[in-house]
Amino acid sequence: KSWIEIGGQRHPRVRSVSMNCYMNGGEGGVWCYVFQKMTDIVNPSPSQAFVFVDEHEDSITIGFFAVLAGTIWPDTRWLQLPASRHGGACTFSFADGHAEIKKWRDPRTLVPVKRQDIHLLPGWTAFGLQSPQNKDVLWLTERASSKKPDAPPDVP
Repeated sequence: KSWIEIGGQRHPRVRSVSMNCYMNGGEGGVWCYVFQKMTDIVNPSPSQAFVFVDEHEDSITIGFFAVLAGTIWPDTRWLQLPASRHGGACTFSFADGHAEIKKWRDPRTLVPVKRQDIHLLPGWTAFGLQSPQNKDVLWLTERASSKKPDAPPDVP
């Protein structure tokens, strides 16, 4: 069971899932689509667009799961981390109603739980955690949103 320590006392976590920041969020990107109704979800399609993700315990800090949709290979990076506590895998729900378990392939995605804000650890910056050529990051960002046609080619 997931827990957090506050003021020296152990408390159960309120949640372990987060919503994709591009799903009806105010926190999308200027250069990527924010989906506010089902008919908006075109690229990726509803069967490919994730809505909820099981988030890494140390990554839960805000009310949504931040992703850099339209990430440019090889400059892949995490803004929030998906969970890997289920045998190196994570559960996603998609806009069409189905769910999938994703087994992570890159060992850098399998970050151990330390029970502290992951964004304060070495390596994290305001621009996320660099994880160059991480196919797990690419898999997730391709299922978050897509770039608008007028987006500059070098902006994630």
